[in-house]
Amino acid sequence: MVSPRTPLVVGVLALLEGQGLQPAKTWLDETLPSFGDDGPTEGSPQERTLRIVFARARRKTGATSIEIDAEAAAAHGLPDAMAVPSWRAFDLARLALLHAQLDTLSSDEHVGLVTRLFRSGELSEQESLLRSLSYLPGPERFVDLAVDACRTNAVSVFSALATKNPYPAEHFSEASFNQMVLKALFIGAPAREIVGIEQRHGAELERMARGYASERTAAGRALSDDLQYVLGLSKS
Repeated sequence: MVSPRTPLVVGVLALLEGQGLQPAKTWLDETLPSFGDDGPTEGSPQERTLRIVFARARRKTGATSIEIDAEAAAAHGLPDAMAVPSWRAFDLARLALLHAQLDTLSSDEHVGLVTRLFRSGELSEQESLLRSLSYLPGPERFVDLAVDACRTNAVSVFSALATKNPYPAEHFSEASFNQMVLKALFIGAPAREIVGIEQRHGAELERMARGYASERTAAGRALSDDLQYVLGLSKS
């Protein structure tokens, strides 16, 4: 049986074709039916197949950068928020694969599958998955996974969640959002690219940023442009 074509999957296929990435579109179109309509359970052959195609997407679709503006999102029936991140072709392919697979499952199986994919995936797979969270069914259910992902030591994985991604601003508690911002400052991820930071900025984040700035000053270390930017939010 053929895997479902959700509106998002149809939009991604059309977008890849519109970007001139016909080989990527063809591979995704042909691969979607390969894991069938029977949703994967933990350790099942179906889940192993999904993991294989999820990993294979990078090699098969490439890393071409795709900027989705609001006009392109609307033209292909994609969510407006997808105009925020800088997508790569394999990110979009993985989003489509995961979206199609989740559509075959009962909702109470979604978090388990996404969590297992994240934990078993290599870095680029984790990056793609974190970029996808806002566009999965019931995105609020993946908050625990996202907060836990903020603890990663991999800067690229952390940045995939923290920057150019609407998910934290939409779903993180104040404490989790503030901790994410402080970690971004600490590891050098671009705080200016944290979606919603101006709206989510408050007294506690200001206190934390000033404390961090005081520590750096006491140690004779310069304040980064991003730290100065966060400190300046209280004046804007």
